[in-house]
Amino acid sequence: MKRNAHELQYPPENRLGEVCLALRYVPNKNKLSVVVMECKNLKKMDVLGLSDPYVKIYLMLQNKRLEKKKTTIKMKTLNPYYNESFSFDVTPEKMQRVHLHVTVSDYDRVGSNERIGQVRFFFVLLQ
Repeated sequence: MKRNAHELQYPPENRLGEVCLALRYVPNKNKLSVVVMECKNLKKMDVLGLSDPYVKIYLMLQNKRLEKKKTTIKMKTLNPYYNESFSFDVTPEKMQRVHLHVTVSDYDRVGSNERIGQVRFFFVLLQ
C-alpha cells in the first residue's frame, strides 16, 4: 500500500479534510480574488456522521480583521462543492502586509457552530 507524506504525518483520526481554493491578485486593479472550490473528506462533526460545512475567509492585517466573506452552508455532506467567488480591494503596498485566514466550520441549528479546521495564507509579491 502506497502512502503519501501527509498520510504518514497525520493518522486518520487527526485528519480534518481538505479545502480547495483558487487565489489571484491583480496589482493594477488592487484586486485579490478568492474562489472557494470545494472541501473534501471533512471530519465528521454531527451525531449522524455528517457535517453542515461553510467556509469563512478573513482578510487580516496582523491580528486585525479588515474584511470577512462567507460561503453558503452545504447541508449533510463531508464533500461540499461551493464554486463561490469573493474579492477584496488590496493595494500592492498593503498586499505584502496582509494575510488570509480561512476557516471551515460546521453549522449547528442549536448551540454554537464548531470549527473543523483553519489555514492561513501569507503573500510575497514577486518583482
